Amino acid sequence: MGYPSIFALFLAFAIVLIPVELGFLLVKGKKKTGRFTLQGIISYRNSIPWWQYLVWVLIIFIATGAIVTLLKPVDAFLQERLFFWMPDINGFLGVRAQFTIGKAGQLPAGAYVPVGMTDGDPTKEFRTVGGDYYSVKAADYAANVTKAKALLSEAGYPDGKGFPKFEYMFNTSTGNKLIAEALQNMWKTTLGVDCTLVEQEWGVFLTTRQNGAYQVARNGWLADYNDPITFLDMWVTDGGNNDSKWSNKDYDALIAGVKAGSDRIKRYADMHKAEDILMKEAPVAPIYYYVDMFLKSTKLNGFYSSPLGYKYFMYTSIAK
Repeated sequence: MGYPSIFALFLAFAIVLIPVELGFLLVKGKKKTGRFTLQGIISYRNSIPWWQYLVWVLIIFIATGAIVTLLKPVDAFLQERLFFWMPDINGFLGVRAQFTIGKAGQLPAGAYVPVGMTDGDPTKEFRTVGGDYYSVKAADYAANVTKAKALLSEAGYPDGKGFPKFEYMFNTSTGNKLIAEALQNMWKTTLGVDCTLVEQEWGVFLTTRQNGAYQVARNGWLADYNDPITFLDMWVTDGGNNDSKWSNKDYDALIAGVKAGSDRIKRYADMHKAEDILMKEAPVAPIYYYVDMFLKSTKLNGFYSSPLGYKYFMYTSIAK
């Protein structure tokens, strides 16, 4: 998110101030009483003018900046994880009556790699084998909200209080704008978190996102071929499509092995491991899977549309 929470700030302050102050008072107390004793600490502490002690505390407070920097990855992890558990994904897709944003039968995403990709066993799908990482059932929405609130509180922002206002960036599109407005509303009404929407034309949007000049941004991807690596390869360190700037050495090693390997079973097992890492660290928060829309006559038999959207007519016939 870019900003340390109150939790991280005060934790860092305590980490720096408590041991430094105790050490300082022990030394000064010994000079006053000749021994390392509690009486010596109290005696010296009481002899310090209030303004001098205030200056000392302020100096220590400024010094916590370095510690806050070290804690920011932990703080950011807690902040980012909550976005997984809050959005009403089924609501986006019209499963719940009060929301009708998605009107094409889009599938709620409970993971990153979409449905349709085959697994090591070509008779099974990667998504079926891997399963979902969180429930996208409408009945479980309340439980997801509860978990999001718990993560928010754990990060130091109970009921969203003190959470820094952030921006959600998206490229110009009626559908994208509707989703952005729904996210903004859900974050505010459910978690008490404020979000500003930033809309940009496609070219500007791509440049801004590639430069990492955003806080939260829309993204989407289509497969180039029927292999989950076409999705998972996006997030390697310094990858051309990794606009999140996320980096994980274990993930990089798994993806490198998958791309170089020829053992089908091991490749797919490693891709499942890589997705586990991706979903645990959460540089991305999937909302839904695209669907392929087309009209087909009920009289057309033997027609096949692949998961990549290719249409096959070689075995078709027209029923009389």
